[in-house]
Amino acid sequence: MSRLRLRTIILLVAMVSGLHARNAVAAAESPAHSAVATTTALERVTQALVDALAPGRTAVWEHYADPGLTYVTEDNEVKSRKELLAEMKPLPPGSSGWIAVQEFRCTDFDSFAVTTYVMDEHETIEGQELHARYRGSDTWRATADGWRLTAGLRHTTGTATGRARECAGRLRGPVRTE
Repeated sequence: MSRLRLRTIILLVAMVSGLHARNAVAAAESPAHSAVATTTALERVTQALVDALAPGRTAVWEHYADPGLTYVTEDNEVKSRKELLAEMKPLPPGSSGWIAVQEFRCTDFDSFAVTTYVMDEHETIEGQELHARYRGSDTWRATADGWRLTAGLRHTTGTATGRARECAGRLRGPVRTE
């Protein structure tokens, strides 16, 4: 075998080995990158969904809620996507509120993801400052159009303050405290 041919073979083997090594590194890094990207995206979408509650912006929920959504409220009511959207109304005039998503966790299973987080809710209703915390757990499905919420579960953490229970009984809409 000529020296030139031997060098060519050695060079080809080195190049192929290098490609395999680089592909192995990329494959090892890809799931971690994908999990980080999924967590970042779903935390952002979750905050957008809770930001849409007080003003009653159903378009955000219509976009991200899967047609087959099953949603369990903090009152243990099971609702379909259609029922949830129909009940979503802005807070009454003179009332205001906001929710911060905290302690967000996401487990990415490629075609679906499970998230859990705390919703730290602050409201002013009838001049009363209210504060409550809820635990949310959601299941998301990856689609060609992005992530879609397929299941949601809410429950209170028992940390309501102010006249939360009394005022909540008079509210209509998605924001409740117990």
